[in-house]
Amino acid sequence: MYCATAISVTVSLLSLLPRITPAMPQQSRIMGYLYATERGVDFSLALFILLILLILSRYPVPLSRNVAVHAVVYSIFFLSDTLGLLLHNVFGLNLLRAINLFLMGISSACVVAWLVLLNAKGEEVQWSTMQFGRGDEERILLQLDSLNKTLLRASINNIVIRG
Repeated sequence: MYCATAISVTVSLLSLLPRITPAMPQQSRIMGYLYATERGVDFSLALFILLILLILSRYPVPLSRNVAVHAVVYSIFFLSDTLGLLLHNVFGLNLLRAINLFLMGISSACVVAWLVLLNAKGEEVQWSTMQFGRGDEERILLQLDSLNKTLLRASINNIVIRG
């Protein structure tokens, strides 16, 4: 999780390099800073969602079908919003109407997917990303133990620093 956060923040900061000149009017400069900040935050969150989904897909955690559907639909919804913001920043007002139409279509499709695919029966159906054998179980437990030790060391270091 620390690695995913570090990667997403680094890439986000690199994408925040706005092209704002001192000759711009004050209102345009403020809007430029707002758009750059929103783009950076959205891009960072989008990368974080993708990296966390990638990490979670490596472990055989049983999930209900509704949780899996919601994770996929929400990722599509959020990534389309981020893509729309990026397209708006790249192409400006020239394609604003087309970008808004694209975002409205994706948002509507996501709402329909949530309404149709999420139901009470989906809570009963268990879904797992991968099936592992007996030998894989030992390897995964060692990885989880290593992760727990790292988190414990980080929390102890945090207590020592604050204390």
